Amino acid sequence: MLRDNDSFAALHGLTRALTANAVTGVSSGFTRELDIVGIGYRCDMKGRIASFVLGYSHPSNSFCPKAST
Repeated sequence: MLRDNDSFAALHGLTRALTANAVTGVSSGFTRELDIVGIGYRCDMKGRIASFVLGYSHPSNSFCPKAST
């Protein structure tokens, strides 16, 4: 395809990315994976509360929704 200028190239890329993200969201849903790498870092799940030990003077607690495992 021959274009005189690339004024529509960014719009084309945006539209393609939004459509791809919408299809992925409908087919597989939202997921987030956490990979903790290093010495001294730890995460413990106690029921629906995740306790992160990340090198601070205190653990950081986070409440997780029911669907997370």
